[in-house]
Amino acid sequence: MDAKTTDQEYQQVKNDLKALREDFASLTKSVADGQKSNLSNLRSELEREGKEALDYARKTGDKAMHDVESKISERPFLSVVLIFLAGLLVGKLLDR
Repeated sequence: MDAKTTDQEYQQVKNDLKALREDFASLTKSVADGQKSNLSNLRSELEREGKEALDYARKTGDKAMHDVESKISERPFLSVVLIFLAGLLVGKLLDR
């Protein structure tokens, strides 16, 4: 009788371990699927924000170019002199 009880307990432990393994596999799959979903959402958000940042940078650059062009057209002689002086300064720095 004692051997039968031990066999039954062994089978019960074996079944419990099998159920535990299946639960763990299911849990692992659920967590992995959730993380894939989170990564996908994060990737989409970063792409959208990256496009917005690129558009903002492009608009800001276009505005800066327009401002520079208008300043040069307002005072062309001063612009030429400043560019000449900047060239001299860069030349002196590169000579060293």
